[in-house]
Amino acid sequence: LNFFDIVNQLGVSKPGDIAVDRSGDMILLAEAARHRIRKIDMKTGVITTIAGTGEPGYNGDGQMAGSSMLS
Repeated sequence: LNFFDIVNQLGVSKPGDIAVDRSGDMILLAEAARHRIRKIDMKTGVITTIAGTGEPGYNGDGQMAGSSMLS
């Protein structure tokens, strides 16, 4: 799988920070415009939202990552 094909599939318009594991099989991508953190499994092409609701803001500490608002 090609990273750029996967990012285009997501429709990422403003990618923020990117982190890659040592093997290059797992990528974490901060989607600044969508207020989410995505995990991309490069072996399977599966894309998972691991943090953020997609709504900008702050809704307090102690939230589950998927229920947190990010800004």
